[in-house]
Amino acid sequence: MAIRLSGMNSGLDTDSIVKALVSGYTTKKEKYEKAQTKLGWKQESWKSLNTKVYSLYSNISNLRFSSAYNLKKTSVSDMTKATVTASSTAPNGTQSLKIKETAKAGSLTGAQINASSSKTTLAQLGYTGGDAQINVNTGGTTKTITLSATSTMSDVEKQLKEAGLNASYDSNYKRFYISSKDTGVENDFTLTGANAAGASALYKLGIAVGASADGTRPNPYGEYAGLSGKNNGSTKKPHSRI
Repeated sequence: MAIRLSGMNSGLDTDSIVKALVSGYTTKKEKYEKAQTKLGWKQESWKSLNTKVYSLYSNISNLRFSSAYNLKKTSVSDMTKATVTASSTAPNGTQSLKIKETAKAGSLTGAQINASSSKTTLAQLGYTGGDAQINVNTGGTTKTITLSATSTMSDVEKQLKEAGLNASYDSNYKRFYISSKDTGVENDFTLTGANAAGASALYKLGIAVGASADGTRPNPYGEYAGLSGKNNGSTKKPHSRI
């Protein structure tokens, strides 16, 4: 029968003996870990050096061509209006650039409507249809918003913003002001009725070209791109480019 003696019975400090035996392996482990870390640092340094040497080699190889020695430098008096680059064959001298007109954002000033506050609903404007679907096309991308008789002017403003436009309703002048977020013809916008209810809502809101204060509409759908409004009606301003 095996007999086990504890440190208390044998008089030996077994805990210290075990720690002393293990410490040798711990020291070796720490040594290898430090060596591995040092090797990783060396690899990173060599990698960085190789990248710099390759970059230097690539740049030096371009010196074989005459174009590397014939570079021209340009400057512009107003960098906010235009940027200019010059090739190696560009003639020396001072050039003038005349900007006739800068690009503008498309905008729409709505017709005056009978909405005394931003909480006025479409129903209060005389809209009696169901779900009004309106296509908002900005920069060639179309998003559809849906309004109802309970939608307020604030709701309309919010949905137009979410569709990618700048929109606000002025309760003092009782009309919408809408514009594209970016300038240029390529960022122009249109609002069209995706269904008959949507076309009706556009006229009730005064944001279809030709819409009048009483919300009447001369045609069944409200596409207004490039058109001009009637008296007291909404108007769409065209763009201009440089």
